[in-house]
Amino acid sequence: MLAEVSALIEAHSHARILDGTLGLGGYSLAMLGRFPSAKILGIDRDPEAVRISRERLGTYGRTSATLSYSRKGDIH
Repeated sequence: MLAEVSALIEAHSHARILDGTLGLGGYSLAMLGRFPSAKILGIDRDPEAVRISRERLGTYGRTSATLSYSRKGDIH
């Protein structure tokens, strides 16, 4: 699925990307690696996963990735 998403973003290198299942940040990391001007909003219901993702994505800085903990029912 990473290839399909990358193809959709290709024309929008300054895209804003919502990663609603952030997990350990693998997709977000791949997207920022391929599109360094993109902005990521990553959300996960597991605060530990968000903490790990924040460490993994830290090389891109806070301006590229905003990561947040939220349970599914909290998002409207």
